[in-house]
Amino acid sequence: MSDAEAQAPEGDSKAAVEEGGKKEGNEQEEGPMVLNLPSDLKEKNNKKWLIESTGGHLTIPDTYKFNTLQEEETLEVVEDFRRQFIQLFPNRRPLLLFPTNECGVQKFISTTVSPTLEPYPELYDLGACATFVSNYLQYSKLDNPVKLPTIVPASRTVLELRAGDCFDFSILLVSLLKGCEYNAYCISGYAPKWITEVDLTSTYCPERIKFPDEPRNKPKKDDNSGENDRYLLKDLKQHKSIYEISKTNKDNEMKKRLVDRAKAEALAKIEKEVDKYATDRIHCWVLVKANRRDIKEDVFVEASTGIIYPVKESPYVGIETIWDDTNCWVNMQGSKTMEVSLDISEKKCWENVMITKPPPSNNDASARGMTGNRSPSKSPTAKDGAASPAKSRPGTASLKSRKGSKQEGKQDGQGAASRAEKAENVGAADLDTLDVPRSWALPPTITKENYRSRYPKFCKTINYRDCKVELFEEYKNETAGLVQRVSIYEYNEDNVPMPVEKIIEHFRFRKDKMRKRVTFVKTGKTVTYFDKGCEMLMALKEYTVEGNTEIYVFFPGERKDGMLQRTAKRAKKGTVRVVELFSNRDDRLIQRETTLKDVNPSEETKSLYVLESRNKEVTLCKIREKFSRDEAKDADEDVEVRTHWIEPVKREVMLEFHLRKTSIIRKCLVYNLDMEFKKLLATHPMHKCPPDKMPTQNESLKQLALLAQKEKDVFQDVRDREEKADHLDMVLEEFANNIELEQDLHDKAQEASEKIEDEMEIGLEDQDSEREKPDFLQPFLDANFGGALPKNKSQVAAVKSECLAALKERLLERATIIQDHLDREQAALNRLTELNRMQGENQEEKKKAEENKEMSDLIMFRLSILDARLKRHEKMAIKKYTELTNDLEERLSKVVGK
Repeated sequence: MSDAEAQAPEGDSKAAVEEGGKKEGNEQEEGPMVLNLPSDLKEKNNKKWLIESTGGHLTIPDTYKFNTLQEEETLEVVEDFRRQFIQLFPNRRPLLLFPTNECGVQKFISTTVSPTLEPYPELYDLGACATFVSNYLQYSKLDNPVKLPTIVPASRTVLELRAGDCFDFSILLVSLLKGCEYNAYCISGYAPKWITEVDLTSTYCPERIKFPDEPRNKPKKDDNSGENDRYLLKDLKQHKSIYEISKTNKDNEMKKRLVDRAKAEALAKIEKEVDKYATDRIHCWVLVKANRRDIKEDVFVEASTGIIYPVKESPYVGIETIWDDTNCWVNMQGSKTMEVSLDISEKKCWENVMITKPPPSNNDASARGMTGNRSPSKSPTAKDGAASPAKSRPGTASLKSRKGSKQEGKQDGQGAASRAEKAENVGAADLDTLDVPRSWALPPTITKENYRSRYPKFCKTINYRDCKVELFEEYKNETAGLVQRVSIYEYNEDNVPMPVEKIIEHFRFRKDKMRKRVTFVKTGKTVTYFDKGCEMLMALKEYTVEGNTEIYVFFPGERKDGMLQRTAKRAKKGTVRVVELFSNRDDRLIQRETTLKDVNPSEETKSLYVLESRNKEVTLCKIREKFSRDEAKDADEDVEVRTHWIEPVKREVMLEFHLRKTSIIRKCLVYNLDMEFKKLLATHPMHKCPPDKMPTQNESLKQLALLAQKEKDVFQDVRDREEKADHLDMVLEEFANNIELEQDLHDKAQEASEKIEDEMEIGLEDQDSEREKPDFLQPFLDANFGGALPKNKSQVAAVKSECLAALKERLLERATIIQDHLDREQAALNRLTELNRMQGENQEEKKKAEENKEMSDLIMFRLSILDARLKRHEKMAIKKYTELTNDLEERLSKVVGK
């Protein structure tokens, strides 16, 4: 390989590497690699302090404290690789190859990754899993921003500490993604300051965080919809106003100009802030490769924030190494991050730290992860496990061939490349493969309680350029079910941050089924959204309050009266206008508009219809009802609008009929309900009716009587709806004052199981109480003293110890039986988990994986029951042992007294 191909990634030239020891020619001496750091960067070692101060309660297995023979051999190979790498590329940064773990033992970085499948379906999705990791752990910056960490603990330890740096975040995320069959890798490289310090104040909030409940993908068109397109009528041409189009375009251009100006100012502000470490800041993130789990293209995942970046649009500066649980690769390219080839099977671009079995072909590389299969290998024995100093270890020939190519190239020019390729091919043929040992770390496990506790301090605040996002834990009465609050800022033409424009709050697990509330700060408008399921809210979907206007929107088809929306607007003069919308009613009513007026207590009320609304007496002034078309009737006989004027001076009813297809004037009739029947006039100034359609005197009298009854029925209906509206307001106020949360399904199932077991225990105790209480002492008295009591203290002590030992043996035997059942179920669960990890991508194996998942859920349910039964048996065992001890002392005290 030429020198240009082996250049360091961008950002590496600013940090010089010093080596002790001697080299040929003008090369530096061998020795430990030391980075020339500014004097203001001091070693803090916060991670070591955190582990030592809070890790006393952690359970540390032997694999954390010692290395196996295979691990020791692997470390020798990696150390040999490191020495050769330093000789060939003295100006490259140090590589993170074998950091120490929490116990101070060096471990190969690839063995820190421990693929694990957690029993939570939410974590099977890439975005949801990355968001969970970013929220679950508390982020801490590296002790030194331009130096690799010296300690990389296991993911289990990181989960228990609930804190870590970028390397801990990324390794945990890769372990979880690998368990979900994602082709994920950790990347060690360089990133700008705002990435390494998780400073999002210069970036805009993603839409999926700001509006999580809004759909992102448009519904797909039905495949069969095109068959009948030729039979459909063409849509009429939509006439558009040129002025409105130009005005809209100007507004859009203005908004785009403001956004561009904001981005430019943000970038200028970042550039003005001189960062003396610039592109030397070390960072770790995650690479997820395509063609697995519906990932169509390679993406980078920032584990500290959960943000997914396309490779071509990522903010990262440079890449040093990539690793997973099978191997580690060193970047040998000098390009920028977005131009780096991520195909780790290309030997000219990536250098393997360990030489394992040959990587798969290009056709299978995408499906197999391009990591090289790791076949199971036995641990080396003491006889043949240690590598001979004189023998070349696996993983070193490739770098030696690079060095040979570099040195010979100075003398032979173009001939060096061919000799290097030959040396590389010969060396690769003679190499012995060495598989990477299995992970020494315990798999990361997340309990149900910790899974619900998403945030280290019960809440998390993220500041973006355009909003502030606050995240809260679920099932917390202190937050009233609030899980997310987004405060969106307002920007003017000068792009100056203004006060909060609106606040969007999301809720979960509330008994009133409230899911979202939007508050517009300037206008005071509040919109509350509800889910289905709360009968007391009468199928309420949306509730809006703005000034004197209240809007109730209901779920379609959920109410018996067919109401869809109710709008109540109070005027200044004590008048309330109520508009109600309906659908799917037998009487074809689609809209009702009601006008109410407050009753003045000082004045005498002359109205015929007085009702109570909002604890006030109001009079009914006007009712206007609109009906849909009844095709069974003629248009001149089908009423479309019926208006009742209910006032002391004027009591009239106006009927407006549907418009005929061949007419431009609709039929309209007006009746005065206060007029005596004998004086009823058939004509009225408002009558618009053809002479042949004019009703007769008798028909008018019948219609007048019918309308009078309709008026009473409508008034009763309005009264009932006002009572229901008042009741709904009271329920909303009660829910707002006394907020209750629903119980988790897991807690419900656990309580139900405990309740059943308690009832069974009580039933058994009742049966035992009905029977004669067994005498535990009598069998031992019969066997030793012929049924008589012991005569001295020594005999009393012997009988007492023998009786207690028998009870203890019986209790231990029962505990052993329960534990055996528990172990068998756990073993079955582990087998199913291993089978799921080995499943492929074809249809039959997917079906078998689903069956295994259902069986795993059933086994986990039985495990929870057995665990609860074992804990209860331990409590009951102590209680029975104490009761028998007290009983024996009471019965044998007389003998001791003698």
